[in-house]
Amino acid sequence: MTTWGVAPSILVMPRKQPGPPCVVCGKPSAARKLCEMHYKRFKRHGHLDQTRPADWGQRNSHPLNGTWRWTSRAGRVPRWNDFWTFVSDVGDRPTISHRLCRQKDDKPFGPKNWYWEEPLDDTLRQRTKAERNAYAKVWRAENQMLSRNSYLGRRYGITLAEYEALLVKQKGRCAICKEKDKWFRLAVDHCHDKKTVRELLCSRCNRGIGSFDDKPELLERAAQYLRRWKSE
Repeated sequence: MTTWGVAPSILVMPRKQPGPPCVVCGKPSAARKLCEMHYKRFKRHGHLDQTRPADWGQRNSHPLNGTWRWTSRAGRVPRWNDFWTFVSDVGDRPTISHRLCRQKDDKPFGPKNWYWEEPLDDTLRQRTKAERNAYAKVWRAENQMLSRNSYLGRRYGITLAEYEALLVKQKGRCAICKEKDKWFRLAVDHCHDKKTVRELLCSRCNRGIGSFDDKPELLERAAQYLRRWKSE
């Protein structure tokens, strides 16, 4: 109780005494005779053992750690589940702007399915979409072989040299009609199920078998249909 003209007494809260030291590291305890770090570990895992690998600090600070983690989400072969094996296979990043890409988009990252993609001009990122497309068109025109080789690798899993070898083997002619395509280069025909390259076709034959969903039975019925009407 207070009275008029008399200041109320100031209550002084007693200072909290530090708890006993942590039974693991000796730091001041937070609960159950454990410091805050060890108490959280116990609550999370139910034990006090270290859950991180011995090289966690080295991996976490490595410049390729983020790229390695990203390959896990994108899909990688079991060999690259080991971080240091991954680092040994890909080596150092050429520049900070280079990014890791797959040679075959339908295959997981692995020792035989990766390359460092060269960065575009930094000023390109600030340009409009039309300007970027124009830049890419000029680049492809100036680097036709490199562009073609990259496209064949991403789409079909072959190199430009392998394409040229097929072209020589077929004497520059379509594998079906045995004619040369007057307007386009021969297209790479591949099996959509097995993801394997078959042979090279002209644009008409390639569109033709595609229209029949690559089904031999449909093509055979179409041939029978044409023979029946041709004979009448």
